[in-house]
Amino acid sequence: MATRLLILLLLAAAVLTAVEVYHGQVVEFGNLTVVYSVYELPAVGVELNGCVYYVVRGHDPKVVDMWSRTQRELAEFYNFTERWRREFQYGTWPIIAEELRSANYSGYLDFYYCCGPLVNKSIAERLSKSSRWVNRTVSLADAVSKTLKAAGLDVGGVYINVWQGFISVEAFTDPRRGLSQYAKVRGDLDSVFKAYKDKLLVIINIKEAPAPSPYVVGLDPESVRKKLARLKEAIFQAYREVGVDVNPIDVVTGIGAREGLYLVLIAPPNETHLLRALTERSVKELGICPNGSVVIFFKTGALKPVGVDIPWRLAALEAAAMATAISAAVYVVKKKLVKPK
Repeated sequence: MATRLLILLLLAAAVLTAVEVYHGQVVEFGNLTVVYSVYELPAVGVELNGCVYYVVRGHDPKVVDMWSRTQRELAEFYNFTERWRREFQYGTWPIIAEELRSANYSGYLDFYYCCGPLVNKSIAERLSKSSRWVNRTVSLADAVSKTLKAAGLDVGGVYINVWQGFISVEAFTDPRRGLSQYAKVRGDLDSVFKAYKDKLLVIINIKEAPAPSPYVVGLDPESVRKKLARLKEAIFQAYREVGVDVNPIDVVTGIGAREGLYLVLIAPPNETHLLRALTERSVKELGICPNGSVVIFFKTGALKPVGVDIPWRLAALEAAAMATAISAAVYVVKKKLVKPK
């Protein structure tokens, strides 16, 4: 599990952030503010001998321009949410804090409500009993998750932060379906949000990601590592078959949030020939093709893409610091809520 999580975090921080195209919209419902964020993979579908690949051409100038625009829009998004959280902490949070103190609550002030190993329902239950704001917010989180699932999205996580006043929901859909899924679910979510009256920020992240791959899904971390190594060897063989020499750093394989496959490769002279060779080689050597994989081609190699800054070294630091950063922030506030002896 730890190995799989590390693969996911490194890949997400180092590659996916650099290749996703961001679409954001802010909608107000009285005291409630909703940020819809769609993270689109600028991919084209390629089918060869029954094997489907979602190809992102990182060397395409139009794609590079989209990524540059995304960085600017993401900066605006982060600035907006930071301003909103500061406003909440100075205005609404003191009222909630007093409510929690009156109920003799002491403990953590943020939690994962769904899904996976980080979920802590006991914190949610204790906070809900101590605060009407938390109780109503948890009910809203349930309604949002139910609505997203009914629309066909995979809900991968729901995080609730009480002292900063926001919910963050991670929902996944297949490549090339993010915007259409957003359009489909927007109306249903709007009706849910109109019934909520408290001060709150809701961030709905709809992210495109490959579906679970039969090649790796459900396997233990060591088996996943071995499977990815064998797939990488099949990729090297495919390059050799089309007459292209590549360095080990030019090929990166990994899994994503839905246990789907990502292949980050150096762009060959003819990508169709390479993918056809990979399909045939993987079926012969592995018994299965990497169907549904996202393939990201960079012109100068996976580690030195033109026009895109991928923070590979920072990715390792982010993967190591994510959990501690959250717990440290919560601990500071937790101490404020502990009643003096």
